[in-house]
Amino acid sequence: MNNIWGFDLNPLAVIASRTNYLLALGELAYELEKFELPIYLADSVVLSSKTENNMFGEVINISTSVKEFHLPAFWAKSSQLYLSRAIPLIEKMINLRYTVQEAMKLFKKEGLAFPPHEQIVQMFYDEILELERQGKNGIWARFLKNASAPVMAGSFDFVIGNPPWIRWDYLSKEYQKATNYQKRRSKSISCSLYSLVQESRSQQDSNRCIVA
Repeated sequence: MNNIWGFDLNPLAVIASRTNYLLALGELAYELEKFELPIYLADSVVLSSKTENNMFGEVINISTSVKEFHLPAFWAKSSQLYLSRAIPLIEKMINLRYTVQEAMKLFKKEGLAFPPHEQIVQMFYDEILELERQGKNGIWARFLKNASAPVMAGSFDFVIGNPPWIRWDYLSKEYQKATNYQKRRSKSISCSLYSLVQESRSQQDSNRCIVA
């Protein structure tokens, strides 16, 4: 299951893909003790997150309209499903108004915080808790899990996509600029693997961004 991942910005497409993935697993799903369907609501073309090392350890920095979050990288990169276990636990503790100290005790008990990662786990929980204090929390923990998915997925040998249904002209100028960078970058890669093409108006009435 680590070999086939999916990303989409359309929630309905994500739900449909997860359903098809589960159906494809068939009876094999009953033989897996723990698993997570690797289909995420995220942008895999223009990433909102990047990995870096700070004074506390390796984190995934995720930029949002509210603030920049610092997700513990070991949660996302581990094969032990740390992130899948941590996010529901964080939501539960936030709802129960756990302090940072109380949360860290439970993180350690559940095997989600251990040397040398305690500080980055504490920092991340404190960021979510602060949003709760400001009345801005909502589903941020789950959102950040999806946003970090393209980073934790790593690299792939093949990328399969379909033409998006949103016209290029309707995208924000910032997004057009970001995807133009990806288009130029893709020209250095074999077009059989990945290409981002903007058709000219001379070929068609409107510009379209085609991922193939």
